[in-house]
Amino acid sequence: MFVASAAQVDLPPVETLDPFVRSALAAVLAALVVLLVGRLFVTPAVVRVVRSRNRDNPTIQEATSLYLRVVVLTVAVVAAVVTAGYGDVLTDSALVVAAATLAIGVAGQDVIGNLVSGVFLVADSNFNVDDYIAWNDREGTVEAIGFRTTRVRTIDHREVTVPNTELAANAVVRPFARSRVRKTVRLPFDYGADVPAVRAALVPVVEGTEGVREEPDPTVSIAEFGEAAVWLRVDYWVANPMETDVAAVETTVTDEVKRVCDDEGFPLSPPTYGHLSGDVTFADSG
Repeated sequence: MFVASAAQVDLPPVETLDPFVRSALAAVLAALVVLLVGRLFVTPAVVRVVRSRNRDNPTIQEATSLYLRVVVLTVAVVAAVVTAGYGDVLTDSALVVAAATLAIGVAGQDVIGNLVSGVFLVADSNFNVDDYIAWNDREGTVEAIGFRTTRVRTIDHREVTVPNTELAANAVVRPFARSRVRKTVRLPFDYGADVPAVRAALVPVVEGTEGVREEPDPTVSIAEFGEAAVWLRVDYWVANPMETDVAAVETTVTDEVKRVCDDEGFPLSPPTYGHLSGDVTFADSG
């Protein structure tokens, strides 16, 4: 039986290899060196500096690591191309430059817009992962901020992918702290309704509803004077929206408010007034 050992295998000198193979090996080696240095030394060092200066901002820490990995990969590809002897293709080829410009201008417009928006969102200290936000009549908890999109989990536990440009171009508010969410019920009453009595009847009922926070206290206030009704608003706070079924609490509060108004004789539907116009003619009965 013939057994070959590693010492018995004769490798051909590098000089005798085909030029294309030598270029390919050099390109792979250059890419590996850049990747190793970037992933093992540069990225960890930069992330440590960012973490030390932004301890309360986990978003920018995660984004820095992600962006650096992409930069390192890009540099590795460029280093491989240059080492292989095709660097002039990147710099001297008008065709390549024109094609890249066209691709960026046409196909990459939205991508670049989302990328730039993502950078601004990451740099904003008031916009972080785990923040509960509201925008364009939608709301939820930020789970991750990526290059092009931001992942948001809604109250009903659905995951929504939002383009970064949508969040950057529109007003994003935090109407409540991370541990609570404010809800409002608007109610129309006749102008003859006893507003203090309505307030005294509704506040204890809302306070006693399961899922409603004791602090801040629920409030009942006048929101608007309409043409045929005075509108009251009931404001209350629900516990952590990611741990509480907010929709169920809203339904319970609405049902309880309706029940109290019926029991106490507070008409929720104001009377409807109409305007008549025209002539009135009386016929002579004689």
